[in-house]
Amino acid sequence: TLPNVVTAASNTSPVGLYPLDIMPGIINNNYIVQYDSGMLAINKRSLQMHINDTTIEYGQPIVVPQPSYVGFVNGDTMSNALDSLSVSYVLNPGVNVGQYQIVSTITTSNNYSIIYDTAFLNIIPAPLIISAIHDTTIYGDSINSLKPLNITGWKLLDNVDSISLLPFLPYTTATKDSSVGNY
Repeated sequence: TLPNVVTAASNTSPVGLYPLDIMPGIINNNYIVQYDSGMLAINKRSLQMHINDTTIEYGQPIVVPQPSYVGFVNGDTMSNALDSLSVSYVLNPGVNVGQYQIVSTITTSNNYSIIYDTAFLNIIPAPLIISAIHDTTIYGDSINSLKPLNITGWKLLDNVDSISLLPFLPYTTATKDSSVGNY
């Protein structure tokens, strides 16, 4: 039989260096055989980390999405193969409508090299309803004092003083000389 190369490493061995030993076999007597051991390097496996893009309405709480992974082997999971995980948004609470990158970092993993997908948090406009309040006046009277607008849907600390509503002031085509009717 020919000599065999053996190692203590297996397909479930963690990343590292493992000795490669030679088990002697039957060799022709015409040779003086010298056996040189070697090393087996088990390198990190690539692990793809994916986070779905997330969309929320302005003013809603920001929920950190859960990542998913492609590439675990040997029964590994996030809890037993990754030392720590941090998923965060590059933004401040109450941030305006827009698109913001989600940043994911894993500080260490002994057996995996992490490949991060790029994901985004999309903050879309919240509905703000501006309604004219029904009003009445007497024929021939001035129409200078219309009731204020009714505004619903404010988010966070926003209010009529924090955003510009011009030219959304109460307006009507009726004048003091208009005939009786709805305008």
